[in-house]
Amino acid sequence: MTSNWENKVFPIALLLSFGFMAVYVTLGFLGVIPSLEPGAVIGEAWRWCERVSSSMFREPVNALSNLGFMVAGLSMYWVLSREERDSRNQFTGLTPISMLYAKLFNV
Repeated sequence: MTSNWENKVFPIALLLSFGFMAVYVTLGFLGVIPSLEPGAVIGEAWRWCERVSSSMFREPVNALSNLGFMVAGLSMYWVLSREERDSRNQFTGLTPISMLYAKLFNV
């Protein structure tokens, strides 16, 4: 049986993730955060072989592919918060090590 705080881990992680994305998109539309690194030219391939865009997302494919990691991290929080703990396995249930692992995916 999961405790009350364990039932709140996934909604908190989900809220923080969407909150971060909302702040990022808002600041991007306001023109506060997009910047162009020295040497990067809009329309040319840069660093990871992706064309630099003039939009809020300078490398849109890279930005969109990172959403998969966010979904994986959130899925891990969802599964871990519903899983029973096993004292022999630190990756079952919400333990400090399992939450750290899920957080690393959700960064």
